Amino acid sequence: MKAAAVAPILGESACIQALRRQITRVAPLDGPVHVRGETGSGKELVARACHDASRRPEGPYVAVNCGAIPRDLVESELFGATAGAFTGARARDGHFSRAHGGTLFLDEVGELPRPAQAALLRVLETGEVTPLGADRTRRVDVRVVTATHRDITEMVEAGEFRRDLLHRIAPLVLDVPSLRARVEDIPLLAEHFLGGTGLRVSPSGLRALRRHAWTGNVRELRNVLLRARAAHALDDDADLETLEPSHLGLAQNDALAGPAPRAPSRDLQPLREVITAYARSAVEAHQGNLRAAARALQVSPTTLYRHLHRVDTAMPARG
Repeated sequence: MKAAAVAPILGESACIQALRRQITRVAPLDGPVHVRGETGSGKELVARACHDASRRPEGPYVAVNCGAIPRDLVESELFGATAGAFTGARARDGHFSRAHGGTLFLDEVGELPRPAQAALLRVLETGEVTPLGADRTRRVDVRVVTATHRDITEMVEAGEFRRDLLHRIAPLVLDVPSLRARVEDIPLLAEHFLGGTGLRVSPSGLRALRRHAWTGNVRELRNVLLRARAAHALDDDADLETLEPSHLGLAQNDALAGPAPRAPSRDLQPLREVITAYARSAVEAHQGNLRAAARALQVSPTTLYRHLHRVDTAMPARG
């Protein structure tokens, strides 16, 4: 059977070309695939490419962010539920049933609570799901692709993730490179995100993009360019077709992350505002997942929440 073409994963860097070759080889094997990569690097695009190049491209493709499901609803969301299985429950199919005959992509699988991990392991071993409240199982034919930005091996050692489940979900592993590892792809990606707008990034703008830290990877690049389009539209003095560094809004973040210190300025924002803005951008980069953002920033969720909702208070006067 001839494999379908791999979904477009843009880039001509060596690491992206290698990734496309790996997808072409792995996708037709039909076993579980685990995709590793930083937040925003394009893990879902890789998962979709695995589906498109698999033996079941005409089947459904269902994507689920495990970190966005309330912990007490995970099993009903994944496996379904009968009416009355819990307070307010209505009969419903879970994501496994919806993906029957196709691919189920479980993003941020490391966020699953331990009971759901055990249930997922059982489904992968038996090919059957048991909806909450049901006394019968259902056969499902689903190719499972998982992903996480965390190191699941470290989670196993810390007792946060089942070792046997790791062995089940990761017989085949694909590593997605960060944008920092392929900065030569930035002009092509920028052209793609600006397609149809009539805009282009100036040479100095491209240099600014290449220097940026890109902790949010390709997703951050897309968001930067979306904001740049708005800034350009509001700039009466802007060239009609060109985005300049001033439109990109990278100076503040690069001043925080870059190695070269800058001279103090009377126009600097108060530190509390910078920290709050940075905290909000981290949560946005993790799609609203407070716990994941806190881990990335190496602070507790409580500390991150405090920075997100900081209320200014007047400092007492000194006598």
